[in-house]
Amino acid sequence: MKTKNKNKKTIENKPLSLSKSLRATIEDMGQVLDVKETLRKFDALQFERPKVYTRDDIVNLRKKKMHMSQAVFANVCNAKLSTVQKWERGITRPTPPVYRLFQLIEHSALDLVKA
Repeated sequence: MKTKNKNKKTIENKPLSLSKSLRATIEDMGQVLDVKETLRKFDALQFERPKVYTRDDIVNLRKKKMHMSQAVFANVCNAKLSTVQKWERGITRPTPPVYRLFQLIEHSALDLVKA
């Protein structure tokens, strides 16, 4: 979807393209046929628990790995800007699912969010 601003320049709607990329990636992963079989396979892989990210780790991940502002990073994490600011100040800590997201970002598993 494209919109025009006052100067008549064409602007792409980035969230829509990200949504399409995510949908395509999920479709490429295939469908889960048997939950028990999937859980057995998952347990056999013995994934490491996500590490607990310190406030410095979060800042480095956002700035050095993703090259994003706090606002954009908050959008990627599906969090509020104030929440990311609290993580980076050490006031609050992210939840374990967010730690897993950070782990995926850190290991370049989510390079598609930069597109």
